[in-house]
Amino acid sequence: MGFLFITAQQTEKLIVPDSIQKAKFAETVEKIANMDLEKVLTNLVSESIWVGLKIVLALAIYMAGRWLIGRLIKLLSTAFEKRKVDRSLQIFLRNLIKTISYIVLILLIIQVMGINTTSIVALLASAGLAIGMALSGTLQNFAGGVMILLLKPYRMEVVQGNVVTQEVMAQIQPGLGRNQVRDILGTPLVASLFHADRWDYVFTLKRPGEDVQTRKLVVTFEGEHFVRAEGDEMPTEAEFVASLGVRTRSSKVPPLQATPEQLARYPAPSQPAASSAAATPAADSGAPRTSYPPLE
Repeated sequence: MGFLFITAQQTEKLIVPDSIQKAKFAETVEKIANMDLEKVLTNLVSESIWVGLKIVLALAIYMAGRWLIGRLIKLLSTAFEKRKVDRSLQIFLRNLIKTISYIVLILLIIQVMGINTTSIVALLASAGLAIGMALSGTLQNFAGGVMILLLKPYRMEVVQGNVVTQEVMAQIQPGLGRNQVRDILGTPLVASLFHADRWDYVFTLKRPGEDVQTRKLVVTFEGEHFVRAEGDEMPTEAEFVASLGVRTRSSKVPPLQATPEQLARYPAPSQPAASSAAATPAADSGAPRTSYPPLE
């Protein structure tokens, strides 16, 4: 019974009489009627102007930040090209720096708009710390791979295709058979089933610290006979050998023969005494001599 009595009291408090509702509605209507419309409009206009200025300032900051990020990416691309950084690493670093820069720019714009970014920065820092701790081993391996690509401790030379020089090109004449051309130029790198009358020879030489050498040659046949060859200008054998000897870091080879001035600094070796030279055969005179047959 007590429970039912309390419940009934609470229900009575939730039900508002019509007279009280009418009184509150009349009070609200009276406040609206007595409101100073000029003051309201003034406050509304001032707030609108302030919000508009913030939006204009945010757009200006965004445009300026976007331009600065673009300039930064171009400078990084130029530096990567000068240092000949790996292409895949260039793309990754550019995207990473671009993403971080845009995140900082967005946080700055939010701060200008009057929104507190402390909680957002704390959330991002916590998420980054959690991800870093969860992927610590993977991040270590990833950082090691990035350092290897940046420092380039060793990169082997890569040679692909056949070397074709002007002397070799002079040996092939129209009318030669396919086997004769293959004996002179070697097996083509590309031979398509859909283009049986065409052989493609591609030579590529990639050396660390140097530009990639690429030469292409297209050999055309009519039936089983050679017709023509088109492609890049081929070097002579001397030019090709000279290009192989180019090094970006050439070390100076020291002279291997001493000059007369250098030899004069040291005394001449002393001649052994005649007695010691004579004593040697005398000491060996008692030993039996071995005779060998003549060489024919």
